[in-house]
Amino acid sequence: MKVLITGYSGFLGNFLCESLSKNFEIIKVNLRNIPEKNSSSFNIFLDQFLKADFIINCAASLKPKSKNDIFINQDFPSILAEYLKTKKKDMLFIHISTLNVIIEDRKDFYTITKKVAEEKLKNQNVIIIRLPLVLKKIKNVIQSTGNFKQIDNYLNFNFLPLYPMFFPWHIHNPV
Repeated sequence: MKVLITGYSGFLGNFLCESLSKNFEIIKVNLRNIPEKNSSSFNIFLDQFLKADFIINCAASLKPKSKNDIFINQDFPSILAEYLKTKKKDMLFIHISTLNVIIEDRKDFYTITKKVAEEKLKNQNVIIIRLPLVLKKIKNVIQSTGNFKQIDNYLNFNFLPLYPMFFPWHIHNPV
């Protein structure tokens, strides 16, 4: 099984690559060099995502400044989901977001771009996981417990089970 990870050089992406490489073939995709959306090479860039069985999108700019940073945070996840749908590629697509999106007082640009991304992903076949629910840290050390195990468990299923969630519990356990 092949797991494609964007944002593999970041904290979470690096951790996922290291942990998942024990059981899966890892495909790393760098979104920093993504072609312009309207260029002829954009679809060729997206084609590399079709080689994976699972996609985990960890790519994000915590301090988005450039047009590319904003595109990666808020537009790329939904464009990729739509592209997979048009190619009829049915796969597990996990998008890593942030708990900031459910905190009304958070008005920083990072949070705004992540809110827009989640809004665009609403009717897509994508699982959204909001950090920090993925990792458990004790005294600044990452533990082998916590919700990271849930990602690993999903990847070990032959199918994705349905977990219905009703308001307000989805806020505390987005998987």
